[in-house]
Amino acid sequence: MNKSEMVDSLSAKTGLTKADSKRALEAFIESVMECVANLPACATCWASVDG
Repeated sequence: MNKSEMVDSLSAKTGLTKADSKRALEAFIESVMECVANLPACATCWASVDG
C-alpha cells in the first residue's frame, strides 16, 4: 500500500477528509520516526500507548 492508498483508506475508515487524513498520517509517521530516533525511550513510548 502506498501513501496515497493509505490516505484513502484512513479517510474511508475514519470519515476524515483526505486532506485531514494525509495530515494525520504524516503526523503519525513523524512521531514514529522521532520515537525510533530515541530507541531506548521508544519501548517506553509504545508500552504506554493504551489500546
